[in-house]
Amino acid sequence: MEAQITLLRADLTFPESPRWHEGHVWCSDDHRVLRVSPAGEVQVMARLDSHVLGIQCHDGALFAAIAHQRRIVRIDAQRQVTDHADLSPLFDRPMNEFVFGPGGDIYAGHMGFDIRQGEPPRPARMARIRPDGHMALTGPELWFANGMALSVEGDALIVAESMAQRITRIPILPDGELGEAEIFADLSERGDHPDGLCVAADGSVWYAAHAHLTRVARGGAVLSRIALPFAFATSCVLGKGGDLYVTALRHRPGPDAPPQADAVLARVALPAHS
Repeated sequence: MEAQITLLRADLTFPESPRWHEGHVWCSDDHRVLRVSPAGEVQVMARLDSHVLGIQCHDGALFAAIAHQRRIVRIDAQRQVTDHADLSPLFDRPMNEFVFGPGGDIYAGHMGFDIRQGEPPRPARMARIRPDGHMALTGPELWFANGMALSVEGDALIVAESMAQRITRIPILPDGELGEAEIFADLSERGDHPDGLCVAADGSVWYAAHAHLTRVARGGAVLSRIALPFAFATSCVLGKGGDLYVTALRHRPGPDAPPQADAVLARVALPAHS
């Protein structure tokens, strides 16, 4: 698919977890959380003491997942940072993305292994954090729960299982627990290890993998595929007018690769028929 790609920022370190909120793209970038206008103007909304992966804007506040510390912090309108949940009793390896469910519960992903230390993959369960602070593991074991979002109906999680090369749908049961997983899309034939993702209004899923953005329907049919001029796309989000915003690295990451301040946030203008 032909798409117009416009660079908004080309001076980032490791951008992840883009979110569209109040007319801006919010994303993590190493130890920071940024708010970027559609024109590329950037504002640092938080500076934290360790690497941030997932973020969410919820109920007037910003929430961020501190990956290796396995905790979620809350950042208020005055940019005061407070601990919201310490997941270290449940997670023994870094955490990743998280989402808020329809009842205010947080569902947080556990990598299950430390990729930076060269550990072999192993599956792990997600955590559910209730509004009253109670935390427990929930749902099935997943192979590197990565990008995630709510389904359009709000009754399921859509999760990228990077090491299983698939996108998985996990129903949210009436009591808030997670049910049995089903395969939304098997990506193994294309060799894709999905990273971040977002859900379109029709229920299809855009996911980032390698140097592409791909849109798949439930069942795995490919609806769109966009080649990117970047080595490694980390995530994507749909913004105003249906444009995609993608976070990406110009160089493939590796455990010994030094950080380089040339990663990007770009807008991808989609053709009207997409």
